[in-house]
This record gives sequence, structure tokens and C-alpha cells, in this order.
Amino acid sequence: MIIRFSVENYKSIYKRLDLSFVAESLKQLEDSNLIQTQYSKIKLLKALALYGANASGKTNLIKALDFMRDFVLTSAVQSHSKRVINLEPYKLLLKSQKEPTLFEIDFVVFENRYRYGFVIDKYKVHKEYLFSVLKTTEKLLFQRMESEIECGISFSEGHGKESFIKPTTLFLSTLAQLNATLSSNIIEWFTNLTIITDYNYPSFTGYTAKLIQEQKHRDFILKVFNAAGLDFEDVDIKTVNIDDNLMQFLSLDLRDLVKRNLPQQLQVFTRHKVYDLSGQEVDVVDFDLKEESAGTQKFFAIAGPIINSLLNGYPIVIDEMDARLHFKLVHFLVKLYCSNKYNPFGGQLVFSNHMLDLMDRKLLRRDQILLVSKTKTGSEISSIQKEGARSDTSFKKDYLGGDFGALPDVELNQLDLFDKYI
Repeated sequence: MIIRFSVENYKSIYKRLDLSFVAESLKQLEDSNLIQTQYSKIKLLKALALYGANASGKTNLIKALDFMRDFVLTSAVQSHSKRVINLEPYKLLLKSQKEPTLFEIDFVVFENRYRYGFVIDKYKVHKEYLFSVLKTTEKLLFQRMESEIECGISFSEGHGKESFIKPTTLFLSTLAQLNATLSSNIIEWFTNLTIITDYNYPSFTGYTAKLIQEQKHRDFILKVFNAAGLDFEDVDIKTVNIDDNLMQFLSLDLRDLVKRNLPQQLQVFTRHKVYDLSGQEVDVVDFDLKEESAGTQKFFAIAGPIINSLLNGYPIVIDEMDARLHFKLVHFLVKLYCSNKYNPFGGQLVFSNHMLDLMDRKLLRRDQILLVSKTKTGSEISSIQKEGARSDTSFKKDYLGGDFGALPDVELNQLDLFDKYI
């Protein structure tokens, strides 16, 4: 579970920005929309909805979390002496280009809470730290300043490994490469953090198809498709071998090598009923998934990661979740997460969108609706709760009325320069 993610000096974000799952002291929907934790004073939100004008920074906040995830997973693998970290600090202040970037996450792994973070620029890791968070205090596991590392007494897996790091390598990632237990568990947690964008979602189609091939997941996923109102009766997954027409240009040895090392592709077919003119069912026909609508293709692709999140309690982040999907499908997904029956293990959903119908007090709490705004010093974030939203008013109406900010500044009278053409 994520408790809080923080970033500073990244893309459109300059000042420290916190994405927090910690629930406010509200009575609204506390039985369904909250995760009870072992920490007496902390209840976590199951879903967070990000709103804001275009270019306000919603996507950059998600990209920041994606960058942290990717850097944790790859820094030890891709490290070499001349590596330049592909980092984009804030560009609209002169000093920001010379300042490092901070990433920090407060999270729970196997019922233990940790706070982990690092400060980097394009050329090195300036600072890195990992603390075990107890009920009232924190315990140091390790702390790094440049190439100097201090390990806590209880962090035995880090002792004697300080010399293995390089300037662009995270100590945590290095320890995981050396099969250190806690570090490997944290790396596994980052691996299970799924981030879906409007560009990479097709890559999850194969993952959903693999889950459908497993009988224990197949029935549940098909029920989800049916509940979401998708217009097909069944799904058939077929294994597609490497194209023989391409293989004919390779030598026999190379053909064997390719077949052994390249994974087989999965082709997805959806099954539809065929009717006669009287409306009687007479047959069935299979469609290649690529023949389905863009919305159906997207929903199919993200269904696998969503099921994985719900069944295992993993967090999932979806940028532009409403793109290509009917508003009822988006509403359906949010209700899945804000449900004790279908989300019993504490899966968490963060999503950006522009669907005002989700600003519904019967669906989301005031602390679950977050507003991202662009200012002269970068993106800022707030909840409608902090902006003064009342529980007995229309969130949607108040937002459109400008009560919470985070609206695009659109004025038709700014088109006066075109008057001479009309």
C-alpha cells in the first residue's frame, strides 16, 4: 500500500508536492472507501481522482512516480561509469536546473511500513535513505550521502556492501541485485506497482490474455467484462508462432535460436452471437480484438492489471483513465475499488481524468478528489476538502463555479483579433 508519494523539482513540479492516501477525519463513505491499517491513527483511501486543467501537471505527477519506479528497478542493471540519468528538472526557474530532484515514498510491504527516498541529478545520487516506520518513531536502516553510507545496526544486509555502489546506482537496487532479503522485497513491491498511461496501455493486452488462459482467473475476468457491458460472449486466446514468411530468410541455426528465445505471441478473439432477421440466434463468430472499438481494446488491456491489483492488494495508477472509455465504464472501475466486496485486500487506484460526473459525494469522499493547479512556481495539489467543499453541496457545480480553482482559463472574448475576418 502507498501512504504518501512526494516529489520535488521534476518537470512542471518545483516545490515539494505530496500525493497522500491518508484519509481526513470525515464520516463520508468511511465504511466502503477506506482501508483500515494497523496504525491506530491512519486510515488510507482506496482511490484518488486527479482533476485539473490541461498542462496543470496531473500527468507529470504520474510520470514522477513512474520515474521513481523505473529508476529503482533499473539503476543497478544499467549503471556504468559514463551513464547520464534521463532526468528532467523544472525549467521555468533559473536555479532549478542546477538543483537536484527528490523522490520519496512512504509505503507498506508485508505489513511493515517504510519511508524510502533519494535525491539525484543527471550525473549522480546525492542522497538516499531507508527508514523503518514504527508507531511513533522511525528506525534508520541506511542513509547515504554521496558515496558515504551509514547502515543501521539491524540492517545487516547492507553491512560490507557499501563499496558496490556507483555514482548513478541506488544502494537499495544494488543490494537487491545481491539477493538481500528486505531490499528484494521492496524491489518486488515496486515491480507490482503498475502505472498505465494513454500510450502504454496496449502493452498490457498480452498480460490480460495470459490471465484469461489461467482457469482460476478466467471466470472472474469474463464476469468483469459482462458486468461492464462489453458486447461479446466469450474470449478465445490463441498462440501465434513466428511468421514463417519471415523465418525463411534465416539459416536453420538462427531459426532454432529465434524460436527458443522469442516468446510466442497471444492473439485475442472475442466471440459474438449471430442472429437471423427474426432475432433468433443462429451462430457465433469470432472477431480479432483489433476489430473491436478503441474503448473495448483499452478496457481489455487494463482489465488484467486491475484484476491483479484487486486480488493481491497492489496499487495501480492510470493516467487519462477516461480516454476512450464510456463514462459508465470509468464509474464501474471506481466503484470496484471503493467496495469491500470486490476490493477486500486494499488495492489502491490513482487516476487522472476530466469526468465531472465522478465528483459525486455518493461515490467519492471530499479527500479523494484532488485538484492539480499550475502556478508561477510549478504545479500544486490540493483536495476539494481543503478548498472548503461542503458535504451537502454539489461538488461538480462548485468546481465548475470556480470555487476550488484548477480550471482552464478559457475566454471566448480573447478571439477579438479574428473579428476582421468574420
